[in-house]
Amino acid sequence: MSEETKKFNLKAGIIASLVGGLIMSIMLGMMGSFPGIASMVGSDSAIVGFIVHLVISAIFGIGFAYFIGFIKQPIVAGLIFGVIIWVIGPLIIMPLLMGDAGACGSVCGSVCGSTTEPCGNACGGGSSSGMWLSLVSHVIYGVVTGVAYKLLQPK
Repeated sequence: MSEETKKFNLKAGIIASLVGGLIMSIMLGMMGSFPGIASMVGSDSAIVGFIVHLVISAIFGIGFAYFIGFIKQPIVAGLIFGVIIWVIGPLIIMPLLMGDAGACGSVCGSVCGSTTEPCGNACGGGSSSGMWLSLVSHVIYGVVTGVAYKLLQPK
């Protein structure tokens, strides 16, 4: 199958998303978010949280490879994708994986900066500055992923 007939570039999507995930990891590390991410798999280790984050990035890279087929501009696609995964990750999946409001609040506290508000407020529409920081970090992830995807395309 020629490059022109491919509907998506899976390898480029995964690699680009891992690059975006690594850049986002700098921000997550500065925010102290890795133990909260690790708690999704029953750990509190920052290293485990970093590994989980990169695995999630690789999985989202598969989604990005498909998504880019709908929006041909990689940077615009990355921007939109970053917002989508912000909704999917910290607002939906993390609270579901934690199973109760107490654990949910601690995960949102790690990701969004507030341990005193329930997830519905801290990560899902409250005025917490951490919520906005989480959104910004996901948008940066998406834009970096879009740029990396574009650079990985054959000329």
